[in-house]
Amino acid sequence: MSAGIITKEEALTSLLHAAAFMAERLESVDGMSEAMNEIVPRFIEAGDVDTAAALADLTADPLTRDRLLVLVAEKCIEKRDDEYGLQLVEAIDDLSLAAGATERIALKMIERGDIEDALRISSKLGHPDEVLRLAAIEKYRVGAFEESLSIASTIEAPATKTSLAMSLVKLASDSGSQIEIDNQLKNAERHAADIDLLEESLTYLIEIGNLCIEIGRSDLAIGIFEKARTQAEALSWPHRDNLLAAIAVGLFAAGSVSLADIALDLVTDKSVVARTLSTFSHYLRKQGSESDAVQALDEAHEILKSQKEKEIRDFRSDNAAWRLVALQYALSAESEKCLSVVNDMPDAESQSVAASQCAVVFASSTSGETWRELFKKIDEPIARAATLIAISDDWIKKDRIEEAKQLLEECGKMVEGIDQPIASCGVLTDMLSIFMKMGETGRASEKLGEAISVCSSIVNTSNQAVALARLSSKVDPDKLALTEKISETLRFMTR
Repeated sequence: MSAGIITKEEALTSLLHAAAFMAERLESVDGMSEAMNEIVPRFIEAGDVDTAAALADLTADPLTRDRLLVLVAEKCIEKRDDEYGLQLVEAIDDLSLAAGATERIALKMIERGDIEDALRISSKLGHPDEVLRLAAIEKYRVGAFEESLSIASTIEAPATKTSLAMSLVKLASDSGSQIEIDNQLKNAERHAADIDLLEESLTYLIEIGNLCIEIGRSDLAIGIFEKARTQAEALSWPHRDNLLAAIAVGLFAAGSVSLADIALDLVTDKSVVARTLSTFSHYLRKQGSESDAVQALDEAHEILKSQKEKEIRDFRSDNAAWRLVALQYALSAESEKCLSVVNDMPDAESQSVAASQCAVVFASSTSGETWRELFKKIDEPIARAATLIAISDDWIKKDRIEEAKQLLEECGKMVEGIDQPIASCGVLTDMLSIFMKMGETGRASEKLGEAISVCSSIVNTSNQAVALARLSSKVDPDKLALTEKISETLRFMTR
């Protein structure tokens, strides 16, 4: 397909069309792929599947082209333009992607009630189990139990059978059929036991236990978790520790603290233990046991502090545990302890992330200045700006408009300290969105002009197109018109 899908006139009146105009003329295969990955989905969101399909088909990289065509085909099915959607699937060259697209289209058809069409399409698939699962669920939901059973009998994979049984448990729970609940729970356990890989089998067994809690059958859940625990002990790290931790959480949620402690005592990775205690804290706080929740976090913090570097098995997991403890202290309004955890963090990047998350929590839930203390721990201007934007967005919802405006003014000054134009454009885009929520159209227009100006300074054309596409998603043309100055900048960028 030759270039020229977007005209110059369209490019000067719409940010998204300007981005597409630039992208379709890129000579770099990687650059075009990066730009089209941002642009095509936005045309799909706007319902313009013809332009989306044309741009996807134009994309030089075959894999990116096929992936984008899958997205367009899905949208066509949503709009009930089945013929066009299926034509797009036929145009996909990669066989695995084409099969995936066929499956996703069939699933969309089931969601809208066209089960027979979905089954007909899925018959072309080598492994149609997921389509069969959803079809069986939908038949069951409308009371066609024999048809549901017939479809379910054709499913081959034990994991899919397990997932189906769990879905039927939920439906039976909604209808109040205790006999059917018990039958489907037995089916779920039986199929889970048939899964060859023990780690996967136990993961499903834990999900079944959590489902029992969800439907009010904690008595059954405890038995299932205990069965999973005895099997998990035979595994090696890291599966053993992660599964035992999930079992401990399940037992705790089911109300058996003693059994939860037994399961947790079997975990040898201190980071996993700390993470699990933080989850215990979450449940305790939900139950109103604030002091016990804080005590669990105190223990988690001490465990993390006691851990020597050579004991850390997975640094990403360890950093995540530190962040979780800090966040749970913030949610418990324990400002001093939260600050202590953030200060103790061994990884600078994790410290910054945790400080940002906790600052947002404290700014939302308290009137003090704890969030400012945490804010000082954030080094990068981009992260600082993102934190202020998140807080201002929350304050708008709480009708703290004037305070939110002050934060945005502070944020605006930080943009100058961001040395990456594409990141600056992103911050200005977010600020524009917040001003629009306030009804401050004038300020939003001002930020739009600034964002366009910064975007024009980006050297890489692909990055320019990406920035414009992201910016377009925040601009409602009915509420925020492009000024003559902006149109002139777009004319320069699309020359």
